[in-house]
Amino acid sequence: MNRLNRMGVIMKNNKLNNILYITFSITIWYIYFSKFIEVIMKVIKYGYFYKVFIPSFSLGYIIVKFLVKKGKEYFLTISHENNHQIMAILLLSLPKEFHVDKDGSGYLIYNKRFLDRIIVYAPYFFFPLPLLLIFISLFLKSNTLYFFIGIYGMAIGYRLAVIIRDLKTYRIQTDITKYGTKISLFTISAFLLLFFGILVSYLLSPFSIDGIKFFLIEIDFRDKLMNLIELIIQLK
Repeated sequence: MNRLNRMGVIMKNNKLNNILYITFSITIWYIYFSKFIEVIMKVIKYGYFYKVFIPSFSLGYIIVKFLVKKGKEYFLTISHENNHQIMAILLLSLPKEFHVDKDGSGYLIYNKRFLDRIIVYAPYFFFPLPLLLIFISLFLKSNTLYFFIGIYGMAIGYRLAVIIRDLKTYRIQTDITKYGTKISLFTISAFLLLFFGILVSYLLSPFSIDGIKFFLIEIDFRDKLMNLIELIIQLK
């Protein structure tokens, strides 16, 4: 295959991927946005949400702001690149080289296989530590509730602050500009809604996955999808 043909195949694949990711993102927003609001309205009624989660979340967020102010962005870049690395491993695209400079720049080289965009976008929506804490909590006793929610809230606050910090500079983030800024931001927003919804819904029933099941599964998918199809037809 000559160079022009190869470029044509790449462009065709990118267009197809754009369509798939846009369709995915619209579907996620349509199905889960109202469910996310429902989860929020339920969670805010719990005492530990105000007493423990919000203060610890705020502390985690403040820690990132402090690191940025003190010029310690090296640690935040490690968090950013680690998210690439963890997602690459989960998708069986094993990392080859991981590097972070003291000035806050860094990169990850990995074996590209499939779902490359998810690996590229991972630092902007993925919460590995809070998800790990959810898994660990399944083996804990409920008498550790306040302590665990404190750690959990801090981990989410820290991670979300890093995500917001990175998104503020989206114009110079090659992760975002690589596949088109608008499409990337829209896709990231859908993933972020999904993952943040999972994290918040966990608070409905700590030490179990009942809250997460309520957010992800307890939805009338058939009616939602049929309404979405009707809406698309009307727009045409």
